[in-house]
Amino acid sequence: MRILYHFVNIVILSYAFSLGNAQINRGSANSADTTEYTIDGSADSIFIFNSGNPDPYAEAVSPGGDSVDFDWEYYETATNTYEFYKSERDTVSRVNITGSMGFRLTIDDTDTSRFWVLVNDFNVRITSTDEEKKIQDGDIRCGFISQINAEIDSSEMYYYHPENHNQIRYNSEYLVSINDWYPNPDDDPASNIFWKLDNSNLSVAVEKPYWEDTWYVIEVEDNSGLTRKDSALHESEQPHAFFSDPTHIRLDNENYYPDREQRYYEIYDYDNVSAPALFLFENESDNADEVVWLFGDETSEKTDQDTITHTYQLPGTYSPKIVIYKQLPLNIDVCIDTFPGYDELLQSVEVVVEKPAVNTDEWPNVFSPPNGDIEYFRFIGDISITHFDISIYNRYGKRVYQYQGNVRDWEGWNGKYKGTGKYVSTGVYYYVIKEMFELPEYEPDPNVPHEGVLPEYKRGFLHVYNTE
Repeated sequence: MRILYHFVNIVILSYAFSLGNAQINRGSANSADTTEYTIDGSADSIFIFNSGNPDPYAEAVSPGGDSVDFDWEYYETATNTYEFYKSERDTVSRVNITGSMGFRLTIDDTDTSRFWVLVNDFNVRITSTDEEKKIQDGDIRCGFISQINAEIDSSEMYYYHPENHNQIRYNSEYLVSINDWYPNPDDDPASNIFWKLDNSNLSVAVEKPYWEDTWYVIEVEDNSGLTRKDSALHESEQPHAFFSDPTHIRLDNENYYPDREQRYYEIYDYDNVSAPALFLFENESDNADEVVWLFGDETSEKTDQDTITHTYQLPGTYSPKIVIYKQLPLNIDVCIDTFPGYDELLQSVEVVVEKPAVNTDEWPNVFSPPNGDIEYFRFIGDISITHFDISIYNRYGKRVYQYQGNVRDWEGWNGKYKGTGKYVSTGVYYYVIKEMFELPEYEPDPNVPHEGVLPEYKRGFLHVYNTE
C-alpha cells in the first residue's frame, strides 16, 4: 500500500517498562510506541526496528538479579493464538527479531505481559523521470523546472488485538520539508531555488536550475530515524554565458600578422595597447546554439564559432558583452543568457585602448649601418600611429630617404641612399616626420588639446656612422 504523507502523533516510550518482577527492554529498537487498544486500562508496547538494524533484539531482565524462568510465546496470525517460542532460566533473556510479530512473556508462571515488534522500511521515489532516471524534457522551461514529483512507498506494518484479534495498521510519520530537496553538486548558491507545489512537499519546482548537469535529490526521514533518498538527473539545457578577459594580439604574433620579415616582430614596444588594436575573444559559454558579441563600440557580430577577433579602431574604454541563445527541446522556448548580466557587475570585462601617441624620447639619435650596434634608424614606441610620412636630408638639404604609409609596415631606414645598394656617408642628417592619423570617425573634444591626434610635424637630427 502506498502512503503519500502522514501526520501521526507518536508517544515515545521510555527505554523499559515494569512487568511485575521483571523489566522488558526495547533492546536495540530504533523507536517505541504504544498500541491503539487497551486491555484493563493499559496499552501494550510497540518496539520498531528499522530495516538494516545490524542486531535487532528485545530483552527481559530480572530486576532482582536472581535467575527466573522466562517463557516466551509468539502471536500466530494464522490461528490468532500465542504459540510456544522458547523457555529459559536466567537473569536476562533475549529474543532476536526476524520480522514483525507479537510476543507474550511469562515470568515464573506468574507475571505475564505482551508487546509487539514491527520491522520498519520505506522507499522514496522520484516519479517524473524516464527509464534512465532523467527528468523529462517536457518539465523544463527557461530558467525553470516546472515540476518534480516524488512518492513514498511504505512497508505495511500490522499488529493485532489479543482478544478480539482485529488487525490494526501502524502508520509511520514522514515529516517532509522543502529543505529535504537539494542539488548535487551545488556549485552556485544562487541557483536551484526550490518551491513547493503542495503541502506534502513531495512535488516541487526549481527556479534557476544550474547550467551544468545536476542530480536533484530528495532525502526523507521517518519518525523512527530511518532515512531513504532518491535522485533524478537534470541534463541541463540552460544557457550559461561567459567569457574571460579578451587577449590583445600583439604585432609580434606571427599567426595573426603573417608574411612579415622576421625583424618586423622584434622592433616594437608592446607595453601599450593603442588604436587600432586587435583583440581575441573566446566564448566559454555552455549550452549555446547561437552567439552574439556586443563589443561595446556600437558594433556586434553573430557567430557559431568559439573564437572571434575584433579590432577597436578608436581609443577608449569598452565593456564588451556576450548574448547566447538556446532552443529547448520539445517546446518553443528560446532561452537567453548574457554575460556580464545585471547581477554580475563585479565581473564586468573592460577593454582599454589608448589614444595614439608618439614618444620622441624613444627615437635614436645615433645610427651605425650596416655593421654597427644600430643597423636601422627606426623610432620605437610608435605602433599606434596609423600612417605617417618621413623624409631624411643630408646637411646640404638633399633628400636621401623617404617613406610614406602605415608605420606598422615600416621596417626602418637601413642607411642606403634612396633605396639603392649604396650606404650614405658618415655625418649629421636631418629628418622631418608628418603624422597622418586615419582613425575613422574620430572627433576630438574641441575643449581638449589635440595632442597626438591631429596631424603634426616632428623634426630632429641624427648622427650616421657608416661602418662598411
